[in-house]
Amino acid sequence: MKVFYENYSLEKGISGENALLTNEKFVLDLFYEFLDESLELEQDSFLGIIDENNTTLQFIALEDKWLVEIPNPPSLINYQMYVNYGEECIDLIKECFAFGKVKVFPDMVKVDIMNESLDDVLYK
Repeated sequence: MKVFYENYSLEKGISGENALLTNEKFVLDLFYEFLDESLELEQDSFLGIIDENNTTLQFIALEDKWLVEIPNPPSLINYQMYVNYGEECIDLIKECFAFGKVKVFPDMVKVDIMNESLDDVLYK
């Protein structure tokens, strides 16, 4: 799998166009940097993994939770869910590496991101 990320608190990252072929340990080490309590993680920092089918799973830091998303261009009807803790993201990353590809998780819902938000879908 490949990884891309932007950690605005540390001012470092790898663009999606330059995603790095890597292994589970490297991705987990990067994500643990996001969870470093000595830094205040800036909102909208993100990490994504791309599997061999070019399917992406990304984790986006929000104010008090994480948005987990599988983008689906060009339709922009993406699978999304929230998780409350970074450790839950770690578990999802491990599960994708164990499965060998990005997968849709049971709590994910389809969101037409051009017309609605995940909150709109969850709280209709």
